[in-house]
Amino acid sequence: MPFLPAIILLVVTLLARPATALPNLVQNGSFEQGFTGWSLDNPSTDTPAVAITYGAGAAYPIGAYGEPIPVPNIPTLSPDPAGSRGAYFVGDFAKGETLSQSIYLNPGLYRVGFSLYVPQNGQGNRGDATLTASLLGLNLADLKISTTATKQWLTFTGIAPISFGGQYLVSFVFNTNFLPSKDVIIDQVYVAAIPAPAALGLFAAALAGFGVLRFWRPDREPPLERASTKG
Repeated sequence: MPFLPAIILLVVTLLARPATALPNLVQNGSFEQGFTGWSLDNPSTDTPAVAITYGAGAAYPIGAYGEPIPVPNIPTLSPDPAGSRGAYFVGDFAKGETLSQSIYLNPGLYRVGFSLYVPQNGQGNRGDATLTASLLGLNLADLKISTTATKQWLTFTGIAPISFGGQYLVSFVFNTNFLPSKDVIIDQVYVAAIPAPAALGLFAAALAGFGVLRFWRPDREPPLERASTKG
């Protein structure tokens, strides 16, 4: 269909607009002030989550048990730079350890996301761990740490539609049940409003794309697969 490439280009262009012009609505999303602005619930009794310093080959709670963690070094849509600190989940008996904050949002479309790193020494521990990331009701990640790539930064991103003004939650839930268990670091957590013209463009492109796809015949073209929101 002649209009499909133009629709795809429009969507990609709108989604790729720089996020740096949009403020991060998450307070202290890069953890440069520790957990200021965040709530830590059900902290692990032995080693609760902390904000560690990158490059520090130091013991907990300053570093990741001697393993220097690099500053996030991959492209991200976060309005904030990575800085020098990240949130470190490390408890061996963490039962729903939750790091969260509530944000008031007006109706609209919002970009959301975060970055994640699995240390090598933690990955070597026998016990597994899970991390669930939910931003504005959008389940961005539900990870089993044993099957997550080690020693590289990963990004997770998506778009959350907000229909009603009110308080919305950004939360990360960490679970372990063995000594010692695996651990994980997160950084550059963000929620940024998509400007109204871009939001309307995305909506119009989606409707136009639906209209085109309705006329595709299954015996001529394979169905499109839904694109992953993971970065």
